[in-house]
Amino acid sequence: MLEKGIKGTGEVTVTEELTAKTMGSGELLVYATPAMIALME
Repeated sequence: MLEKGIKGTGEVTVTEELTAKTMGSGELLVYATPAMIALME
């Protein structure tokens, strides 16, 4: 079980493979929501 108040950090460089357009979650060349969620998990 996770403890209350723990913290973490993560960093990723957005490449074309991680864009909404490439991942099929939109038409823009922006960081895709599914990629962001995967990073948070």
